[in-house]
Amino acid sequence: MNTELMNELKELLSLFPRSFINAKLEVILITRTNTYFSLDGVQSLRELLGDGFTVSLGRKNPSL
Repeated sequence: MNTELMNELKELLSLFPRSFINAKLEVILITRTNTYFSLDGVQSLRELLGDGFTVSLGRKNPSL
């Protein structure tokens, strides 16, 4: 992972309070709604934000 990508990730994480990167290389943006995306295999900012960018929306608690 290059320096530019790391800086962009830091900026993205700063926009979401309590966001983090877990051991599975998933960027957890919103824990309450389980909003995350995977960094696995990402080599550039274009891969992160381009066509391959998907956010998984899951629910830990179906009543939310």
